This record gives sequence, C-alpha cells and structure tokens, in this order.
Amino acid sequence: MPPVNLTRYNLTSFAITLNELTEGLQEKLPPTNSRLRPDQRYVENEDYEKANSDKQRLEKRQRMFCEPELHQGQIHLTIDRYPYSKWV
Repeated sequence: MPPVNLTRYNLTSFAITLNELTEGLQEKLPPTNSRLRPDQRYVENEDYEKANSDKQRLEKRQRMFCEPELHQGQIHLTIDRYPYSKWV
C-alpha cells in the first residue's frame, strides 16, 4: 500500500495524482471539468484563502450571469446554449 500523505486529507499518493493536470490533458478535457477550476487548484495546493476568494468570485459571476434569465423563467442552462462556457 502506498504511503499516506498526511497533508492532503489522508489520501494515498495514488489518489492525489488522480486529479492532476498532466501535460497534454487540458486540451482533451471538456471546459466544465472540475480540474480546470482555479479554486480547486488552489485547494489542491493548500492555498485555502485564495481558493475561498476565487470560489466567491466565481459564484458571484455565475449569479450575475443567470439572474436575468431566472426572472424570465428560464432556469435550464446547457453547454449547447453557451458553447464558450468555462471556468474563469
């Protein structure tokens, strides 16, 4: 059994590597893949303050984007409707 990494939720080294962005992988992933989320990358690098502020920024941006449509009764958003959606 691989050694446990005590700084990352007691996960094994193998489990930690499952979410890594290896060279060439980013181009193959869909734009909505959680590995592309900046706040997720900060958490993985144990920078929790940046992760929290970036998550707040992302949530605020998503609320501003969706709010007008929610008031019009259009609550189902699809990637086809917004083909350039990505984590920013």
